[in-house]
Amino acid sequence: MADPSKYLLPTERVAISIRRHWAYLAGDTLQAIVLLFIGVLLARILSGVQYVGTVLIWFCVFVFLRWAWRIADWFNETLIVTDKRLLLLTGIFYRNVAIMPLVKVTDLTYHRSASGMTFGYGKFVVESAGQDQALSTIDFVPHPDPLYQQISDLLFGGDKGTPGALVTTAQRMAEEENEQ
Repeated sequence: MADPSKYLLPTERVAISIRRHWAYLAGDTLQAIVLLFIGVLLARILSGVQYVGTVLIWFCVFVFLRWAWRIADWFNETLIVTDKRLLLLTGIFYRNVAIMPLVKVTDLTYHRSASGMTFGYGKFVVESAGQDQALSTIDFVPHPDPLYQQISDLLFGGDKGTPGALVTTAQRMAEEENEQ
């Protein structure tokens, strides 16, 4: 998982740090299995034909490497929700950081398909004031029910009636002192 500390402000605190649900890889994994099966089968059948067996073996190697790349890319992608913003860190040999300030979020919705309810993932749709954002749709979010509640608490207020994202450092320190 990507290290988020170098992308955070000194006054930010991480509320949620997750990677997408493993079901995100299901389509790529199924595709790789089918293509590898076809490639190995054709390589066995056409092994006597000059160069065809070699081409099919290289095809299988390519399919496997592409699948391994998708897994590594999934492993390095991280969704981070802090008390100030949403961050999506992606990339293996490069780093792409998409952010959305929480104060710009006007609505948060999540959808769960039948497979999402079965396997435990959902899709978040984040609406913001203004134009479309890079983080408008986040697919394959694991454990969407508690995450939805946590993010809603940060966005729209918790038990104190004020959004957690708008709490200042001084307010947070005063709350910590009161709790002690």
